[in-house]
Amino acid sequence: MTFVIDTKANHPSAREDLFEIDGEKYTIPKEIGGEIGLIATRIADEKGELAATLYIIDNTIGREAYEALCAVKDLPKSTLSAILSVCREKVFGGMEEEGKG
Repeated sequence: MTFVIDTKANHPSAREDLFEIDGEKYTIPKEIGGEIGLIATRIADEKGELAATLYIIDNTIGREAYEALCAVKDLPKSTLSAILSVCREKVFGGMEEEGKG
């Protein structure tokens, strides 16, 4: 089987709401390319999980949303965990399942 990848195709970046802080909505891409998961895996191997998590945050919700979360006083860990879980699922969903055997 041969997979054909067209790198010149225009891939629109549709986004969906992920969380809201004081009426300001923050979004995440509906689809995230597999390269983000591959790069995050390499970063985790070379620099650790925290560095990989920051890479995932930058490439899913972005730096502005990250800064907004950092500014929330007493941000519940359960809320942060849920947001990060969605980010990780968007990046690794499908990849992790295929690796299980």
